[in-house]
Amino acid sequence: MNDFEKMKIDMPYRVSEAEFDALHGRIRRATADRRPAPRRRMLLVAAGTLAGAAALVGVGLFVTGGRTAPAPGIEQLLATAPAEVVLQAAAANYDDILYIQQL
Repeated sequence: MNDFEKMKIDMPYRVSEAEFDALHGRIRRATADRRPAPRRRMLLVAAGTLAGAAALVGVGLFVTGGRTAPAPGIEQLLATAPAEVVLQAAAANYDDILYIQQL
C-alpha cells in the first residue's frame, strides 16, 4: 500500500455550493463588468496611435538615413575646385607633398 493512500487529507474549510456560486458571481461582477471609461479608452487609443506613428517615423528615418551619396574622391575635388584654392592648399602642404613623393 502506498504512503499517500494511508494519509487522510481533509480540506480545512467547507463551502456550500450556493456560497461557492455566489463567490463566482461576485468575482465576475468585480472583474468582467469593469470596462474602461470612454475618456480613458479614447486616451489609450490616442496613445497607441501616437506610439505607432512614432515607431513608423523612426523606422523610416533609420531606413532612409543609411542611403547617402558617396563622398567625392580627391580627383573629383581637385577637378572642381578653383585654381586659387588648389594653389593655397599646395602651398600650405608643400612639405608633406614633397615628403610623400620622396617615399
